[in-house]
Amino acid sequence: MTNPITTIGIDSSLTNIGVVFRTTKDDLAVYADHLILPKKLRGAERLGYILKSMSSVLDTQSASLAVIEGYNYQGHNLAQLGEAAGILKALCALRGITVLEASPISIKKFATGNSQATKKMMMERYGITNEHVADARAMSHLAYTFLTNRSNIRHELEVIKNLKMGPKKNKEKKIFRIKDGTVAL
Repeated sequence: MTNPITTIGIDSSLTNIGVVFRTTKDDLAVYADHLILPKKLRGAERLGYILKSMSSVLDTQSASLAVIEGYNYQGHNLAQLGEAAGILKALCALRGITVLEASPISIKKFATGNSQATKKMMMERYGITNEHVADARAMSHLAYTFLTNRSNIRHELEVIKNLKMGPKKNKEKKIFRIKDGTVAL
């Protein structure tokens, strides 16, 4: 028997945040899905809600790696997205959870083999009816594969290889760790 490995996928947004824990032991994966819904809250009230809700979710389990979706630059307020994602990253880092950022294109390719996959394709891939939870499920699986290299699926391995190449060759990779009270990249 092996020790369980728990990873987290986080689909960050301003109105629907999907969070999925994947715990794998002896090749059996168990998922815990969460959906944080700030709904129509705005400004500091929304950020406070995200902080409190995500803290509660992270209190349910510990994990070694979280994958969070990088920013989608089409039609969104990047300052507001950055604030929300910053809270999610900081909460993970403060709990000793390494955070890996992956682009939406990489996540889609990892999950379906198609970097242009639709929300419907992502939901069908995981049999989930909420697009944010489906994306988070893909990221929790990506995190597990990143840690273990356990896959024989070509498109999954290609995405993992690109993420592991590092920031000089792959500009999307950003890993945050807390060491001695400071954030290291």
